[in-house]
Amino acid sequence: MKILKLNIIIVCTFIFLLQIGNRIYAQDYPIKIIMEPFPPYNYVKDGKVTGFATEIILKIMGELGVNYDIKQYPDARVHSMLQSHKRIMAYVLFRTTEREKKYKWIGPIATDHIHLYKRKGSKQKVNSIEDVKNVNIAAFHKGVVFDRLKELGFKKIDRSPSVDSIFKKILFGRVDFMVGLPDLGVVHWLKLNNHKQNALLKTKIRIETYDMYIVCTKDIPDRIINKWQKSLDKIKASGEFGRVFNSYK
Repeated sequence: MKILKLNIIIVCTFIFLLQIGNRIYAQDYPIKIIMEPFPPYNYVKDGKVTGFATEIILKIMGELGVNYDIKQYPDARVHSMLQSHKRIMAYVLFRTTEREKKYKWIGPIATDHIHLYKRKGSKQKVNSIEDVKNVNIAAFHKGVVFDRLKELGFKKIDRSPSVDSIFKKILFGRVDFMVGLPDLGVVHWLKLNNHKQNALLKTKIRIETYDMYIVCTKDIPDRIINKWQKSLDKIKASGEFGRVFNSYK
């Protein structure tokens, strides 16, 4: 009986030390987590990082027993840091063929559609892409969405440096159309800024569908990537992921 108790104590101690060791390993491996403003997935409100993806990342860190600061930077700075710095995690970014081999990936955090939106009251009819290829459209000044618009043959892209700039251009009547955030982001931005949901009308023109991920520089060990992925999968399986997502609808 004493031997059995001793064996149980040894096993429990081993498991405890293994868990502590894993947490120490993860925390002692410094990672810089960065994000760009991309509501409702990631943004800053009242001086604090927030958003659906941010909440999920905080839950992952809680599962792993680590605590890294999260900093917001402009999108150009985020992409520059991914190219020039080490031990970087950035979120959320679209997973594309062109980016696939450049980074390591954790996710998906979300899958969403990007549509062409029309300002309420505009008389411009939209039945196909051909109807708007030569019409002014507010969109990001660069990036995968901008590149996609160019591929589709849009001629008059009113380049915008930020999400707010895109929305202001269409709501103030400078343009009648915009391509900016995924559909969930459009709903959230209008709500956050006290605009009616029907101020912008989603057209049937879908520009693209993207999976959104946490992007990691390739120097981060697979051991860390796998731990984050398993933790994310666990949060999804528990139902907590869906609960957080639904709170942003």
